[in-house]
Amino acid sequence: MMEESTGNFSASRNVYDWYQTQTQVIINVMIKNLTESNVTVRLIDETLDVACNLADGSLFNLHFNLFKPIYVSESSWNVTPSKLEIKLKKTDKKRWQSLEVIPERGAKRTCTPLELENSQVS
Repeated sequence: MMEESTGNFSASRNVYDWYQTQTQVIINVMIKNLTESNVTVRLIDETLDVACNLADGSLFNLHFNLFKPIYVSESSWNVTPSKLEIKLKKTDKKRWQSLEVIPERGAKRTCTPLELENSQVS
């Protein structure tokens, strides 16, 4: 099973939802029975990648080009019995119009991904 967001919620099956507060964007990936060792979350200022090894041996992936930059070091994720919850710390208190944007063609990122090894980042 492979799901990937291609921009503005156009994934073939929405297994995630999101909402925001003044300081955070929260993404819930609705997959049951995950463990922290089965999940990899990678963040760059404006990019989020999620990879989950599922119980049936398949791989589930999501990629988001985020609407605005985030504070990577102040973002976190947590696995519960029913979902993966990702909390992204906003760099400003402005409302996001959407979760993600589609980057311009030819735009290249120069940042190196940071893998969050544990679920809580100080």
